[in-house]
Amino acid sequence: MEVIIVPNAEDYYEESIQIFNESFLSKLGFISKSEELQVSLARDFGLIDIDVKDKEFVAVAEGKVMGLLTLVFEDQGKLELKPNISKGKLLKKYGLFGLIRGALLSMVFSYHPPKNELYIDSIGVSADARGRGVGTKLLEFAEELAHRKGCNTLSLHVMKENPKAKALYERLGYKVVSEDSFRWLKRVTGYSGAYHMIKSIL
Repeated sequence: MEVIIVPNAEDYYEESIQIFNESFLSKLGFISKSEELQVSLARDFGLIDIDVKDKEFVAVAEGKVMGLLTLVFEDQGKLELKPNISKGKLLKKYGLFGLIRGALLSMVFSYHPPKNELYIDSIGVSADARGRGVGTKLLEFAEELAHRKGCNTLSLHVMKENPKAKALYERLGYKVVSEDSFRWLKRVTGYSGAYHMIKSIL
């Protein structure tokens, strides 16, 4: 299977949304049980954003989007509202408790990479493409882009509840440098903590 990695765009947007749903909506379930509202929140806060250069990429094979990759460079890690979204609109859409939980989401899952570090914010593969090397291709692409941008380090977080992903990253040269614990949030997020992993690409 030939896989190409290209910037996400309107032509791929709906398929990339589906992969986002499959891979990441469990993180948003504590904000709302409505899948429609979860996707809406991801859009409103720029978790899914095709307008920022070198941020979001898709793996395409056999005419389909097989994977989604979101990257963060220096000073890009803050979750921010889209310019046309007001706090009043958010309050009406998600309610007060939804906004409070959204703030928790921002606190737990956003990361601000230092200079010369490329952060892999999210990586997801469609259900029917798993085990076919798509995730590895996306990680290799991220490393190539980091080299082109003059970065000397790649980093990511992987949830403690996802040992298979952690094992993949370790096989590709990533090492755990620290652990983040948020057991107090496990009841609402489903996650007790995350490993911060880095890979030197000097």
